[in-house]
Amino acid sequence: MNCQQCRSLFVEASEDLLAPDVRSEFEAHLRQCPECEAEMAGIALLSTRLDAAGSAARHQSSNSLIASAVMANLVHLKPIVFTWSTIMKLTIPLTVTAVAATIVLTTIIWHDNYSQASGQQLLDDAAKAMQNVNNLHITARMRTAPAENPGEIDVNSDFIPIEIFKRVAPDGKLQWRFDKSQRVIAMDGKSTRIWIAPIQAAVVLPPGNIGDLDWLGGLLQLGDTLKNEQQHARMSGDQLKVTQEVSADDRQITVLTIESKSRSLHGNDWLKDRSLETSNTRRVYRFDTESKRFEGLQIWVHPDNQDEVLVFETTAVEYPDQIPDAKFTIDLSAGVQWQQFEAATTQPVAPEFSKSRKPDEIARAFFEALSAGDKDHFEQFWQVKMAFPDAVFKAYTGLKIISIGKPIRGFSNHQWFVPYQIQLASGATRSSRLSVRNDNRPQRWYVDGGF
Repeated sequence: MNCQQCRSLFVEASEDLLAPDVRSEFEAHLRQCPECEAEMAGIALLSTRLDAAGSAARHQSSNSLIASAVMANLVHLKPIVFTWSTIMKLTIPLTVTAVAATIVLTTIIWHDNYSQASGQQLLDDAAKAMQNVNNLHITARMRTAPAENPGEIDVNSDFIPIEIFKRVAPDGKLQWRFDKSQRVIAMDGKSTRIWIAPIQAAVVLPPGNIGDLDWLGGLLQLGDTLKNEQQHARMSGDQLKVTQEVSADDRQITVLTIESKSRSLHGNDWLKDRSLETSNTRRVYRFDTESKRFEGLQIWVHPDNQDEVLVFETTAVEYPDQIPDAKFTIDLSAGVQWQQFEAATTQPVAPEFSKSRKPDEIARAFFEALSAGDKDHFEQFWQVKMAFPDAVFKAYTGLKIISIGKPIRGFSNHQWFVPYQIQLASGATRSSRLSVRNDNRPQRWYVDGGF
């Protein structure tokens, strides 16, 4: 069944008048054609709303009925798709005025639905084009703190450069490297290693741990990421817009803009705009029109009561034939040794880490252990065993706790951020929010960030 045949059956399908074999073929076409699927959804919505009007609708004039459908659409902000076949097959007579009004509305809403369908198709084509990409090199700039977790954004920070390499090795294993000023993460196909410059921490992560790449990890698997964008747009109603432009080297570029709302923050304003999922964003993808390959990405955040802020922007995207092996290793400073993360053994939960404790109590005990230079006690606050470098204790031993603030709830009652201010022995002060959580089976508290 082609698109013309499918569209000719919209009205019959909305009234459940298709024969079983025809409906089967009709539905098969909708599953593989985003344009027809979007148009049929609009027809079905219109039919539902007209049916809901019940007997009252039959007493309205034709003009009034169309006006009601128009107003219902505007109030609910849901697109209704009118086609000529719909207009011609309506069982009520339409006046010239009503038809004219319908045509105007049709033009506006058809454009919106066409853009949505075009965006869906573009995402599908681009996802397929990126699935077979083996080598990728991206340079970008991002508003973030130099040593923070890779995916954390800060709309008030300056831009810092980042660099990403991806390679699929001959044996099929994925290798990659993320470089962000004071934090480097590399995966050589066997293990993931992370280097955090400020505390001279060089750690071999547990299998499967990618080092908190968060949303940036999606740039390593763009085929899957674009598929996820496609699915999310369908489920959440993200607005898609497709335009065209010409690149500096005179190539046709297709531009896809996605307007997306943040996930629910449960009243926690502190999490707002700290990551993409907690921000209202405008994401602008660019693809080569001919090959559908990824050409670039810009991300804007819409803070409340403030102009939008550009937080991420690719500056170059390359598909090299070869990437040197050295890109997937990390050279350490003299005297620094790799430390192996070890999964914490299953032991009875000590009272000080039990679920009965409060987040601010955990934070205070954490800094007291650090102040005392009690390395063994300090390392018990982490979910996994790790030999912290001596540089940490030299800097923080003898600290004074200035304040421990009221805990801020994260995405659940098992994740909290505790504001703190401390003074080091050197006289310097530090302030941030310690991340503590107890989302494990025994609900044992541990620290997982903010330090």
